[in-house]
Amino acid sequence: MDTIERYSVMRWTFLLLVWGVVNPAFAQENESGQEVSLDSIRTIAALMLDGETGGDRMAAGIHLKKLLLEELALKGSFDLALQEVPQLSVVTDPGHTFRIITWQIYLGQGRFQQYGILQHKDHDRPPVVLTNRRDAHPRPEKLELGAEAWQGQVYYNIHPFRHKSRKYWVLFGYASLDETLSRKSAEILHFNDAGSPVFGAPFFVYRDEQGAVSDRCNRILLDFHVSAQVKLNYDSLHKMILLDHLIPWSQPGKKESLTWVPDGSYCGFQWKKGEWRYIDKVFHHVMDEAPVEFPVLKDRQDRDIFGRPRAKPGKTPNEPPDGGQHH
Repeated sequence: MDTIERYSVMRWTFLLLVWGVVNPAFAQENESGQEVSLDSIRTIAALMLDGETGGDRMAAGIHLKKLLLEELALKGSFDLALQEVPQLSVVTDPGHTFRIITWQIYLGQGRFQQYGILQHKDHDRPPVVLTNRRDAHPRPEKLELGAEAWQGQVYYNIHPFRHKSRKYWVLFGYASLDETLSRKSAEILHFNDAGSPVFGAPFFVYRDEQGAVSDRCNRILLDFHVSAQVKLNYDSLHKMILLDHLIPWSQPGKKESLTWVPDGSYCGFQWKKGEWRYIDKVFHHVMDEAPVEFPVLKDRQDRDIFGRPRAKPGKTPNEPPDGGQHH
């Protein structure tokens, strides 16, 4: 953190403390240890998005995480309607045993930061902070990572499956890498014998024409130009994970800036014999857009999944979830 950002964090920390003093309801809730209201969380989340500088937004983000951890540690907080806070993305296990709250902050100068908390419904299991360590593992396709080495995603869907009586989930996430590059991912989540979350498991399998395994991955990563609309989600109609096939592309006059965009065809992963088996060509013709079960964004390209006007570059809090479910 540079000097200017450090000053901004200190300044906004002071302002937020003053705000608590002049807002008696907020201050009393904290001092008495009572539940922090959803309105308080909404207020801090709005500051996180609308702060004038990266330091301002970072300070608000730090306070948001603190408020959430205080709230989620309270009995009965699993039912708090955090999905009503626009700046947060909440995905819940369909069995309602846990949920993951994630969000993204634009820090300025092409830098973004993602935050996450995993909350169990069982109050005896405390909330788990997901610590963003993507820079330490830039290409983690073959890695199993714990909460302390999380890959920094804003999750927009979750799909459960079982293997040999154990429970697993596919998490679908989005992250801004910089001002020109975005990433979508599908990674496996499971819990080890100690009950700790583990991100990544070798279920994504590629086979050659003879059926032999040619590659096996713990997660799927799609990096693409920010202007592209890329699909990566579970499609219940086709009962498979569908994703855009990407091809290299360079902007006119910028041959050195090679990036990736969809070519109009689609690949997939289908659950078969205990593995997510890769399918090179899902459909036999090229389509103009990906098939979606609920085309919620059709004819609404100027609005996001929540119906809000799309934010200006550098202000986007979350990626629309491909027409998939948003819990």
